[in-house]
Amino acid sequence: MVKSNIKAGITLSFVSLLLLGIMPFISNSRPMEISALNFALYLSIWQLIFSTPVLLIEYKSSNRGIFNANLSSGLKKKTVLIILATGAMFGISTFLYVLSMEKAGTVSASIAIQAYPLFAILWETIFLKRKKSKAELLFTFLLIVGLYYLGTNGTWQIKGLSYWFIFALSVPFIWSVAHVIIKEVLDKTPITPAQVTFFRVLVSAIVIFSISASSNDLNIVAGLVRNHSFLVFAPF
Repeated sequence: MVKSNIKAGITLSFVSLLLLGIMPFISNSRPMEISALNFALYLSIWQLIFSTPVLLIEYKSSNRGIFNANLSSGLKKKTVLIILATGAMFGISTFLYVLSMEKAGTVSASIAIQAYPLFAILWETIFLKRKKSKAELLFTFLLIVGLYYLGTNGTWQIKGLSYWFIFALSVPFIWSVAHVIIKEVLDKTPITPAQVTFFRVLVSAIVIFSISASSNDLNIVAGLVRNHSFLVFAPF
């Protein structure tokens, strides 16, 4: 079970926000002949490559997390199902993220992504029964107003909302659902964040590869490895 560390959590959240601010520009800077689906595939593969050393270092330490856990058959089955389900969700959301950035534009899609806290608050309230303070509700309201204003390009009119902006909202929606589900595993098993990340990107890569292989020639997918422009952008 993961110990609570508020300061570390806040610091890592700011680091995540910084990276999220950079990612849209990297995504849309890729050569456009590379489809959103194939770019998402190799993003997942690179994430898997970079997460593997962290997993191995942790495995060699005294904290082996889920690998040393003695779980009941019921909890083990539930954990595997959650890993598979959330991995698939993150895989699909990676593709939707790249596609949203391409279609809605970097700024509009990035604004839509900021709706994540709203979805997270909703699921926490519904499923985790967590009550919100007046201050949290106030800032939530301000966030909704701000997102609506920016989403309508300052017109305050619904017709100002673009189809692709609304489509981009699917990304934080999926993220928030997956994170709430993952928290169930973190709270009830000794699985570590590094292990969650590794299994998540492993399943994501498999899911996106399956979709890409079924909709593209495998030679096209494999050929991206020889595309130098692609290799420059994919690790990000």
